[in-house]
Amino acid sequence: MGGSQSPSPYRSEVEEIIHSHKCVMFSTTYCPYCKRAKSLLEKMRVTPHILELNNHPKGNEYWQALKEITNQETVPNIFIGGVHIGGYSELLQGVRQGTVQKHFMRIGLDYYDIINEL
Repeated sequence: MGGSQSPSPYRSEVEEIIHSHKCVMFSTTYCPYCKRAKSLLEKMRVTPHILELNNHPKGNEYWQALKEITNQETVPNIFIGGVHIGGYSELLQGVRQGTVQKHFMRIGLDYYDIINEL
């Protein structure tokens, strides 16, 4: 193959998933940071749409498309209201700063604010 890769044919499929759910997490079942992100959202009483890439028939293809969309090579890869939040560290920082809560309010997603519990 040549030096540059062609765009992922799955990019539009992944973008459709991102935009059709209020909160989406691309994850793997074995990733410790994914487990932490799931736990944090669970404490906030938010149930994201989760795609476990290692169990999904198009997991590798979706992962490649996500890299194109976000320039992030790791999971979790989290979106709220179509906006890329990042991974666990960015999610935690966003909760501490209140920006994640603002995203939830913007899209009308109910949540429990745990900012005083962190």
